[in-house]
Amino acid sequence: MILGINIRSITSAAVHIPGGTPRILFSEGENRIGFPTHIIFDSQGDFLRADGRDLEEWSEDSGYVLYHFKNIIGCTYDEIQDGIRKGKRFFYEYKDRVVSGSGGIPLIRLANKTYSPEKIMTFFLGEIRRSAEAVMDEPVDEAVICIPAHFGFSQREAMKKAGLMIFRSVDIIEEPLAAILGCKLDAEARERPMMVFAMGAGTLEVVIAKIGADEVGKPYLIALNKPRSKELGGLDMDYTILEYLMNKNRSLRDNFPAAPLGERRRFVKVIEEARISLSSRPETRIVGVVGKEAIEEFLIQNELEEITADLLKDCENVLRSTLEEANFRASEVGHLILVGDVTRMPAIHKMLNRVFAENTRVVRMLEEKSRMKGWDPWPIEIVAKGAAIYPSVDYKKLAFVVTEVIIPTASYTYGFFYDKFIPLIYKGDAFNQEGVIRRETTAIFPRPDGQIPVILREEIAGGPLYQCMGVFSFFLPLTDTYQVRLGLELTKEELKVIGCHHAVGEIVYPHISTQIDPSKEKNSEVTMLKDIQTLMRETSDMKMGYYATLDIEAIKRRGEDMLKMVQPYLRVPEIVDISSSLSDALYQLKRVTDSGSRLRRQIDQKCVLVLNLVAEAGFVLLMYNLLSPKEYRGTIRLLHQVYRLSF
Repeated sequence: MILGINIRSITSAAVHIPGGTPRILFSEGENRIGFPTHIIFDSQGDFLRADGRDLEEWSEDSGYVLYHFKNIIGCTYDEIQDGIRKGKRFFYEYKDRVVSGSGGIPLIRLANKTYSPEKIMTFFLGEIRRSAEAVMDEPVDEAVICIPAHFGFSQREAMKKAGLMIFRSVDIIEEPLAAILGCKLDAEARERPMMVFAMGAGTLEVVIAKIGADEVGKPYLIALNKPRSKELGGLDMDYTILEYLMNKNRSLRDNFPAAPLGERRRFVKVIEEARISLSSRPETRIVGVVGKEAIEEFLIQNELEEITADLLKDCENVLRSTLEEANFRASEVGHLILVGDVTRMPAIHKMLNRVFAENTRVVRMLEEKSRMKGWDPWPIEIVAKGAAIYPSVDYKKLAFVVTEVIIPTASYTYGFFYDKFIPLIYKGDAFNQEGVIRRETTAIFPRPDGQIPVILREEIAGGPLYQCMGVFSFFLPLTDTYQVRLGLELTKEELKVIGCHHAVGEIVYPHISTQIDPSKEKNSEVTMLKDIQTLMRETSDMKMGYYATLDIEAIKRRGEDMLKMVQPYLRVPEIVDISSSLSDALYQLKRVTDSGSRLRRQIDQKCVLVLNLVAEAGFVLLMYNLLSPKEYRGTIRLLHQVYRLSF
């Protein structure tokens, strides 16, 4: 069984999906959803428990309680010390506990015991696993654990290492990706940008992203801005409310600073619960004990909005700067996903309405959440739910849909040839069965292109006769799911493309059949592929499928033109990568041609690389809606004009 786990600052969530229905798990001792994110050790530093049982009886003399351990995982000792010196949130509480181990590895010292951050995380993950197995009465050996989008490689690897100490198999995915999957918006996120607004207890992370698919069909996050974490969250609001109450209540002002740590934590917890309750009611009561003095105050929604006005303004500034960095207007965002209990606040919704005033879809969503008066469950479990869904998501790399086929006679069968003859199917049917069509590398554009021979099969007395009518050559994206919609006109003498959508395609090698003697017995289905591949791939004597001429100067111009096209969008990480690769490939091509090299194969390879990267860059722009389909098709057609094939 698989668990989806989202580890948060205050309360973490775990979800599994028995029978396709998500089920939220909870910790022993807490009559609420989730797992309180803390770990308890005794006075000797030995691990006691990581469950949700009440901490009311705990004191500093009883042992140790660790919070916010997710924030130090994957950090070096020097990084933690630097965070402490700078007053970085959630680092300072480890000021007197962190020591340096061998190789700069940080260790947390509790009495006479020391633990690595990864080991501390295993205590918490182990509690989640035990609770899940107790509830479901079956073993849990796989998990998908979410991390913030701004986590680096070392933090990702450290989290995976900790997970593998508890589970047999672990996947690590970003929280925004899980949020999109949990909302079932992944199909739309492949076409339009989504904004994930995640505001937890201590941090705010805003990510504008789309979803791609890797080479095995698994989703991955395409961040359109650089993910960052800002120290702004529920705790800031709670302490702002506390300061407001201390100014009103002298008893609270006099007693709170000198109260024991546990007592101060409990009163801040009371404030947090009051703030959350104001998401669904106009007023609330704050009741607690500080320094043996009873405290009672009232708070209303409008009052809360005034108290937190500066914090809300900071949130708005983060939102607007994120949109600017990603080069998007608020109206272009496909959907807004809210993560974290703080996002239930009506004041947060008002702020979001100001930013997205021109985006009717987002405004309607916010209105709907306001009508639910804080009972919307999504902010709590959405990320863990998406993590639980992740293993079942499988995007097919290529679906071939034939939209129109004109065949004048039924005495012949047409089909594609790849490993075996696949009869051509008619309008509305799809070549999406496993093993039917696979991406093919070619001599023209090795990576983004595909080539599929189109075959005529004629039934004769001696057995079927196969004739290659040509090869359909088409551009494909490199890393995303793709669908080619193709219209063909086929006769026994000719093959034409009459429509090709979502790809630019043309027929190449139209006379390839003249190189295959149809009278020979070898023209069986078994040997057909070998014959075609030999003709397409043989390079020693420039046989069919290889360049007779290459317009090198035109190829250079295409590369330079594409570099100019991507220049305004270099804030997008993926565009930065492709721009760098294209610039380097152009430099290599100019270098080899300026040197007067006569090595035809070397020049061809450099030309192919530039064309390949221009095609890839064009598709990346199209994927981010920075290039229209018409402009994209025009760009690819220009690439087809820089070479002539040898037949």
